[in-house]
Amino acid sequence: MGSQFSVLNRKWLIERSIIIEKRKRRSNKIIKILMMGNENSAKSTFAKKVKSIYQNDKIDNSDANSILPYIKLYLSNSFKDIIKFIQQHPQTPDTKPMVSTQLGIIAWEKLSCFNYTPFNFKPTKELAKYIYDICHDPLFKSYIYPIISSKREDAFYLIENCKRMSNDDYVPNDEDIIRCSKNNQSGVFDTKLEIGKSEFVFVDTGNQKCDRKKWVHQFEDVDIILFFLALDEFDLPPDEIKSQSQSVHDCYNKLHENILVFDEIVNNHFFSNTPVIVLFNKKEQLIEKLKTTTFSQHYPDYQINSNNPNDIFSFISNQFKLRDHFPLNKRLFIHSFNSSDTNQIDFFQYVKKILEDTI
Repeated sequence: MGSQFSVLNRKWLIERSIIIEKRKRRSNKIIKILMMGNENSAKSTFAKKVKSIYQNDKIDNSDANSILPYIKLYLSNSFKDIIKFIQQHPQTPDTKPMVSTQLGIIAWEKLSCFNYTPFNFKPTKELAKYIYDICHDPLFKSYIYPIISSKREDAFYLIENCKRMSNDDYVPNDEDIIRCSKNNQSGVFDTKLEIGKSEFVFVDTGNQKCDRKKWVHQFEDVDIILFFLALDEFDLPPDEIKSQSQSVHDCYNKLHENILVFDEIVNNHFFSNTPVIVLFNKKEQLIEKLKTTTFSQHYPDYQINSNNPNDIFSFISNQFKLRDHFPLNKRLFIHSFNSSDTNQIDFFQYVKKILEDTI
């Protein structure tokens, strides 16, 4: 009995110290935000974007020079994936067409007989023109998009700008550096923004894939959680199964996997009173995928006989609401956002309002 009381007393003291620390930070106008999401959720892009918008944070030449070889590498890999796909699907009178426009047909013919050495590949201006033309063919885009977007969230940004990026004198601009970030980071990264009289500290956990229960308590003092979700990952296989109650057969895809991660993280008792904002990204990409695939084929729990995007958005939102174990605290907020759109809501005023309402 005494040991049980000691445990409860220690737990109460820890929770009390956390509350005191949060109040102290708020009185000092410091707001700590924990960012979570996988490498394709636009989490890192979001942090860079808001820093650029609210602080006019200009990129210097050293940033451009350091990212240039990576952008060239990402562009080369995207080009090779597209060429490989075309050459693995030769078109004959008996095969199903994969291009529908005149420019797409010309580009297909050129790329289908293009010879290259994988280890000595360079995106040229001529090659970039054909890649650009074929990726703007609506029919071909429906085939190639799921392949290249599953590897990099910035894949189509690279394609849209490939002719400019293939120039010999190309220098990355601010948008390139923000959008073409290096993926698969590990570790914890802080981004600090001073907005008005307040300081916002974004804490990014990177792509941590170890046992979350062993490190999540280190962020128990955060004021708010941002959970980023890429909506278009419903047809991609999961990366990991971490919940002990889930087997590989219970996790349908990466979208479902991220919902399970949400369940594991935000329902930790450390975060029972912490506001959580779920940010849906890649809504347009989801709509594009739904033109050629059926959501219910990849998500068995979806029992509605509809492939309408609005019905699917509602279903995904409800999955998050059902997994909030503390609904009476009214701490869950769900929104859509576009990581490339600068005309977003005033995010920081919105965060302040949520924190004021939850104090």
